[in-house]
Amino acid sequence: MKKIIQKVKNKGIFFLTSKNINWKKFKEKKIFSDKNHSWFDIKDIEFCLKKLKVKVLKKGGFIPNKNRIVEINCSHSFFIIAKKNI
Repeated sequence: MKKIIQKVKNKGIFFLTSKNINWKKFKEKKIFSDKNHSWFDIKDIEFCLKKLKVKVLKKGGFIPNKNRIVEINCSHSFFIIAKKNI
């Protein structure tokens, strides 16, 4: 994360997406996270961004094939729009 933030200009805005380990369907015993993907908790990403002096402007879950923004726990993917503060 630190290397990515170093590439962003001061006051620059960037868009980050990742796989959501807290997708509510994982609580069902029929669906499992794909071991070929890297799955993250958005709270962990937000914590890292805060330590790097990055402000989260917007966050949410999204369903790519439907082009819809949803609650974070309702999707296997999440997004963050953030701004570098230094």
